[in-house]
Amino acid sequence: MISSSAVSPNGRSTLPAAMPIILYIGLCIGLCGWINCAEPPESGIKRMITSLEPTHQSADMESATCECPNYMRKDTAPLRPQSTLPSGYFLFGGALKRGGLFGSRLSRFVPFLVPGTGGDYPVGVEIGDEGTWAVYFENKCKQIILIRPDGRHRTVVPARLDGLAFDRGERPRVGFLRDGPLNTEIFYLSSAHELRAVRVQFKEDAPPTFGNDRRLALLDNNWAFHPGVVFGPCVVGDRIFGQLVRHDGGIRVDYTGFVTLPNGGTGLASADNIYTYSVPIPTSAAGCAHALSHDGAYAVANANKFGGSCVPKRHNGFYMVPFFTDSHPPVDPYSEMIELYGESINWCPHEYRYGGCGVVDWMGWGFTNDNRYLTGRLGGRDPTNGIWLCEWEPNAWYPLTPRDSHIETCRPAAFIGPIEEILGDIETTSPVKHKSNSFVPIDPCDPGYEIIQPNTRDTLIVGDTLLVKVRSRRAGNATLYLTLQGGRYRYRLPTNGSTINPLIDSVHTFVVPDSVHCYDGSISTVSNYCGVMIQDYADCEFYDHSDESFVIASPSPLQVYGGPRIPY
Repeated sequence: MISSSAVSPNGRSTLPAAMPIILYIGLCIGLCGWINCAEPPESGIKRMITSLEPTHQSADMESATCECPNYMRKDTAPLRPQSTLPSGYFLFGGALKRGGLFGSRLSRFVPFLVPGTGGDYPVGVEIGDEGTWAVYFENKCKQIILIRPDGRHRTVVPARLDGLAFDRGERPRVGFLRDGPLNTEIFYLSSAHELRAVRVQFKEDAPPTFGNDRRLALLDNNWAFHPGVVFGPCVVGDRIFGQLVRHDGGIRVDYTGFVTLPNGGTGLASADNIYTYSVPIPTSAAGCAHALSHDGAYAVANANKFGGSCVPKRHNGFYMVPFFTDSHPPVDPYSEMIELYGESINWCPHEYRYGGCGVVDWMGWGFTNDNRYLTGRLGGRDPTNGIWLCEWEPNAWYPLTPRDSHIETCRPAAFIGPIEEILGDIETTSPVKHKSNSFVPIDPCDPGYEIIQPNTRDTLIVGDTLLVKVRSRRAGNATLYLTLQGGRYRYRLPTNGSTINPLIDSVHTFVVPDSVHCYDGSISTVSNYCGVMIQDYADCEFYDHSDESFVIASPSPLQVYGGPRIPY
């Protein structure tokens, strides 16, 4: 950051002698929007990080502040054919009306049902590094399941899940604790404050057996892990990465957090082991879809409020940074963490850069076993929902499912390597038919939110009262949003509390303002394409939106602007 005593890494002053500081900063800010960036670097993921140094070095510190780093991959984001992918397979859950764990080879979408999972509702799948086992949380019976991709040896993992509030949508993120000190373990969130792991021993052709269950982290009442599959923590070695929740004087603050396990991963982490940023996080900065590379060196997430203009903020891509241990000097997450220490800033293809969660929503990131690719899903109301693979260094994007499949899943997973011995003849013995728009999940935990009103093409004038009526099949914990310009912007409508339960709070009224504060600052509400959205607080997948757009017009005879979603 630039201050009156700004110096370059070599200690010399960087400010032009004759240029006043205020003029200098203003010029710097003005240049940020149009400076072209260098080509992405050639290097890949490093296997070991011995010290953290800024990756964006410059003789002039003002360049580091204004220019996007050369590892920002925005201008080039090619779409590449699935047929060019290497050998491998991917798994996903929650895609068909009858549930089930599904999969396909990478290079061609030939979907199959993993035998024995037809009655399961898998949430958040992970595949082991050898490709021979998968683990997921089964949402119907609230269990953690281990299974081979060919359906053999489906086994319930003994886990302590009593601390989770399933009735409020809490669901644990589970996965393989790679590179841990105690051989193979399965980590899982047992409550919002406790993270645990259970030892597992795999056998050649028999069900796995289990050993001791230990605590990995226990946070005090001022801190919590986000108890959701999309937001929850992941673990590699002595490193925990995910969305943390801090309660500060009754105010809830959510943001991306790094936690270090003491004693090389054998100790118990507490709030003292949470990495401290150099500036306070006064309001929720969130960030989601967290993932660690399989060696624990790098962390990936959606940025939300972290980072500057170089970073995709609306679920339109991801950033990759080294893991910040609790002993690393504090950095500023808003201006330094991504731009100065990052490994990669990846924007999705140009035609999908609009909207946000609920409209066009890239998330559910997870590394493949070779750390070369990331799996993710395109969610929201976009008609081309599906599963994707991103080769992060060239920022090449590969759709793994047909554009009309409308697959809505949570966290898919992929394996790179030979698949013949792993999958056997499952593609011919357990195939499933794919039909347009048939991959629509019905989750037993779905509260069944529904917008009753507004649902018609009406016109409201700024200052009018907007009447909103909602309902649900069961108790829920949801947020109401006003959507503008065809869903490009969302604004959280003020209710009596931060969330509502539609079984109790079914009718709400709001005075239509002339502007609201969204991602881009103050946005006019005047638009031809407005709607109301209800979305579950804990699970982005559960939502409903007005069936028809309505109009918000200016009280004066000004031109009404806005329009359907246009990629930009």
